[in-house]
Amino acid sequence: MFQASDAQSHKSQPLIFNQLQVPVLALSMVLVSIKVNIPLPEEVRSLSLRTKLQRIDFFGSLTLVLAVGCLLLGLSLKSTEEFPWSHPLIWGLISAGSVWGVVFVIVEIRVAAYPVMPIRLIKQRTPLAVSFANFFASVSAFSMLYNVPLVGGKDQLTLGSQLTRHLCSIFQLCG
Repeated sequence: MFQASDAQSHKSQPLIFNQLQVPVLALSMVLVSIKVNIPLPEEVRSLSLRTKLQRIDFFGSLTLVLAVGCLLLGLSLKSTEEFPWSHPLIWGLISAGSVWGVVFVIVEIRVAAYPVMPIRLIKQRTPLAVSFANFFASVSAFSMLYNVPLVGGKDQLTLGSQLTRHLCSIFQLCG
């Protein structure tokens, strides 16, 4: 996250941030692979590889990737390439993302035997509340990381990358 938000001034980054991320990531991968052992139910362990592969919801995964990809590409092109909202490419990608989102929900409800996102979970109160809480927390965090450096950079005549670095360190301490 730090490198992604501060890519434009990578030369001013302390060396420790650049060289600390890879070992920490490798250590966490090793710890998870050693410590997390979730046994599969016996009926799943006894299945053949072909049957296990048939249980994977490839069509649901594909429709989810297409929905999110089209939406992200449309919104990214709008913001980075400065296309107007009325541009047909932006409308086409956002419309395609919405259509693929509807297809994803239909696939998860009617087609998939073992869906990527079981719709029954969203119909329950607690998972739905947790989903909304995570969504709004993410929106809040990313809007702070994006907007505060813009405003602070204009008001205090400091670099946006310095403010982003400061916010990232605060989020890492609090999170």
